[in-house]
Amino acid sequence: ETFTEVVVGDATGLVTLRLNSEEMKALGSVGDVVEIRNGAVKMMKGFIRLIVGKWGKIAKSEGDTKVTPNKGKDISKTEYELVAA
Repeated sequence: ETFTEVVVGDATGLVTLRLNSEEMKALGSVGDVVEIRNGAVKMMKGFIRLIVGKWGKIAKSEGDTKVTPNKGKDISKTEYELVAA
């Protein structure tokens, strides 16, 4: 299965969203507002990724909602390391 990663965000910051080919069809074009419900966070090679997953849903937002992403805070750019306690 092929996956695509896109950067999404809102006023709190940015995160990388990992989508399969079926989920990718739900997206419009760059700058469109999407809604993600029941998404999950997954660690991939030490980096945070948001996934829609089996129980999640992604859809283009209806209406004229405007979102201004906080480009100064991208949680997917930080590498996390598992530390034994």
